[in-house]
Amino acid sequence: MRTSEICINAIKGFEGCELESYQDSVGIWTIGWGHTKEVSPNQSISLTQAEEYLKSDLVPCELAINRLIHSPLTQWQFDACVSLSYNIGIGNFTRSTLLSLIQKGGISQASREFLRWDKAEGKTLPGLTTRRNWEMKRFLNLI
Repeated sequence: MRTSEICINAIKGFEGCELESYQDSVGIWTIGWGHTKEVSPNQSISLTQAEEYLKSDLVPCELAINRLIHSPLTQWQFDACVSLSYNIGIGNFTRSTLLSLIQKGGISQASREFLRWDKAEGKTLPGLTTRRNWEMKRFLNLI
């Protein structure tokens, strides 16, 4: 499966696009829509480069979701998992209770797990709470 345009647009909205590098809420150098690989201070990119980064950054998340989840997913479930793994990292997603519940068929229980990922360095961030609510609703096909 591949990420839908609905999900890509949501990720863009949650991440915001910065064409100049900055440090995110936990101090990681970031540029574009959440791109972190090989980003350095005082780096600039074009909007076209930001688009390319986002598309290439989503591929490992898509591959991981397709590899890790053996039961069929709906597009909206796939999108929610891609959005979460893009934000928290594939390693964290791989070790998550959410993934374990999906693999066991506990879709309703899994949907509530999105809300547990609204913190950065132990602090609840309103932007993450908003994103997790979107992911949970997308997972349940409510949006």
